[in-house]
Amino acid sequence: MKKILIITTGGTIAGTGQPGMSRGYISGGGTPQDMLSNIHLDDVNIDVHELCSINSDDMTLELMCQLARVILDTQDMYDGFVVTHGTDTMEETAFYLSLIHGIVKPVIFTGAMRPMTSLSADGDINIRDAVCAACEECLAGVYAVFAGRILSGRSLEKVSNISVDPFEGLMCGYVSDGKVYTFAAVAQEPVFDLSALKNRACVNVLYFSVVTDPRMIGMAAGISDGLVIAGAGAGEMSIGCLAALDGLSIPVVVSSRTRGIVTDTKHIPAYTLSPQQAAVLLSMGISAGFDIEQLRKLFARVG
Repeated sequence: MKKILIITTGGTIAGTGQPGMSRGYISGGGTPQDMLSNIHLDDVNIDVHELCSINSDDMTLELMCQLARVILDTQDMYDGFVVTHGTDTMEETAFYLSLIHGIVKPVIFTGAMRPMTSLSADGDINIRDAVCAACEECLAGVYAVFAGRILSGRSLEKVSNISVDPFEGLMCGYVSDGKVYTFAAVAQEPVFDLSALKNRACVNVLYFSVVTDPRMIGMAAGISDGLVIAGAGAGEMSIGCLAALDGLSIPVVVSSRTRGIVTDTKHIPAYTLSPQQAAVLLSMGISAGFDIEQLRKLFARVG
């Protein structure tokens, strides 16, 4: 019999509100016991660890580190892990974990778009499907299960705030009626030892538009260890913003506000990484003590 640890962090999947309604709820308002009350899998032993109970917009690198530590410290006890997480920043936490050395068991993220007190809440089926996926040895590494689809955690991206299937990413399989079908596991090359990430580098993201004041770059740089710019197209921005970047002494990563690829920049290119993924990676790299050239190689390797 498989043994799975469900790690809860709050989010809509544990949200409570007016019965039958999907808006105006409290994210993470319910207990893990409430959230799991309808989950019955006779052939799986399930333990629960409550890491936190928050809206995922309040997720931090410190909590991500704690999550990774729980998984690394208990892998010998479990066949796999399910992480219930708010959808807004799930992609960032999944991306973070996919970069950590030593995770050798399946780690499956899931959540919900409707609180558990709403009509047709989607959390129960997502948790059941995630538990089933966590039992599959071939899915060792970080994945997400949502609306039946198994997606690579490294490529996860939330693209809708209204659909019950809000994520896109590399699809690696699906779950139907408790049975898991996999196309192929995805190689997720780890980069960092968790012990090297004790510091928390402050990285901010600036979004370029035609009304962006270049002075914002200097203001953000003054409180940051590194910056990510979400540029237009392939990372382009105004002459004024480019000039403001040239005067900075901190690492700057240029990404795209589209789903494009950034390679041609005098700063560090994000390649295929989204601005939010680039921010997580830059913070981890700076925290690990990487210099500019090492950061360039890091982004070329991961992006």
